[in-house]
Order: sequence, then C-alpha cells, then structure tokens
Amino acid sequence: MLATSIIWLAYSIKVENVDLIVINGLATIIAVSFVSIYLFVKWKITRLSTYIARLLVCLLFSTAASSSITSPWTNGVIATSCSMTQYLFTLEGVKGVLNTKDPERVDALVAVACIFNSYAWGCYAYIVQDIFVFIPNIAAFFAGCINISLFMWT
Repeated sequence: MLATSIIWLAYSIKVENVDLIVINGLATIIAVSFVSIYLFVKWKITRLSTYIARLLVCLLFSTAASSSITSPWTNGVIATSCSMTQYLFTLEGVKGVLNTKDPERVDALVAVACIFNSYAWGCYAYIVQDIFVFIPNIAAFFAGCINISLFMWT
C-alpha cells in the first residue's frame, strides 16, 4: 500500500493533476501512519529485521519508479500494475468461499465500498481521460462484483 501510494503520488505530480495530488498525498500520509504503527507494534513483540528489509525494498522500488528516470507514462503503468495487484488480492478468499460455501469469508461491506469507490473514480478517470486511473478501477469494480456475487450465492 505504501509503495503504491508513493508511486501514484509521483504520477500525479508528473501529470500535474491537482485532484490526484491531494488524494494520493493523503493516501501516502495514511500509509506512512499505518506502516509506522505496524512497525511500532511489531517492535514491541519481535525483531524488526525482516520488516525493515521489506520496508527498505518498498522504499527503494517506489523511489526508483517515481524518479525522473521514469516518464509519466512508465510511472502510470507501474502505478496501475501495483493497484491491479492490490485489487486482485481482494479475491484471495474466492477459493475458500467456493469450497466451504461460507459467506463469512466475504467482507460484503468492503466489497460494496470497493464497487462504489471504483465507480466514482472510473467516472472521474473517464471525464479527465486518464487511462491509468481508469484501468485499475475497472479491476476494482469487477473484484467487488465478484465478491458480492459470492456473498449472495453462498
């Protein structure tokens, strides 16, 4: 989530879209807060060596993807790919739902929120003609619809 937020913020800055800069700036602040809290809690429980290594890789990747060596188009492709991966992870419980037919494995509220959020951002992307914002929101919309369908089916 942190790397994706940073990469989307860099894309927003490169294409000079103030709406996206504000949203992705807030998303980056929230992601940094979550990672900081997570690391603080883990620090109290266990060693941080693996978590710090993952954080450094995340920061190195997002810095490289956000730097001036990438064009806005390349930055958009990387951001879209990261977002698509995150939305596909929302479908990780599909196999369990199909095997057990247990609707408790589907978070219906998150799925509904995903559908409405992706619809709103898809409309925005269509209005401003930004394919990199549009594509991951199509994936998010269908992931939400799949989850809701599974919830209603079980």
